[in-house]
Amino acid sequence: MIFIIIVAIAIFAVDLVTKYWAASALAGGESISIIGDILHFRYTTNTGGAFSMFNSMPWLFFVLIPLIVLLIIFFLVKYKPKHWVARTAAALILSGAAGNMFDRIVFGYVRDFIYLKAINFAIFNVADMAIVVGAILLGIYILFLDKGPDAIFPENKKPTETKQGETDDGNA
Repeated sequence: MIFIIIVAIAIFAVDLVTKYWAASALAGGESISIIGDILHFRYTTNTGGAFSMFNSMPWLFFVLIPLIVLLIIFFLVKYKPKHWVARTAAALILSGAAGNMFDRIVFGYVRDFIYLKAINFAIFNVADMAIVVGAILLGIYILFLDKGPDAIFPENKKPTETKQGETDDGNA
């Protein structure tokens, strides 16, 4: 659990510091080229969700994000995942959600500044990257590393029958 807390706090701090820098250094509308015409830093604000979706429904995020965070915390406390991929995914998703929720509460919008100009992709921030990488890691964990529901919820495992009516838990 300490690992999750340390990673989540570190990503949350990096997100806040970079957003503060972007709001201060790029607020005039300038764009800074980081890698030619591929990657730029350009400040903007976003009242919607990922990629500016749901701009007309900012209230939705004040309901959904806390619910998702509570579900992840419940999962972590109750089931204590042991695999580093599951723990890292949870830490990244929590820190990203917290970073963007902080912006929504304090400013009424999310501060974005990372722009992939080469593909004209939506402008995003460190919290968005944490959420996306965390979701990818969670998908990898569920699809390839998880040993099924019994690995996550061992108390649901039912004893299987072996020869002569015995069960694998040693009871006859």
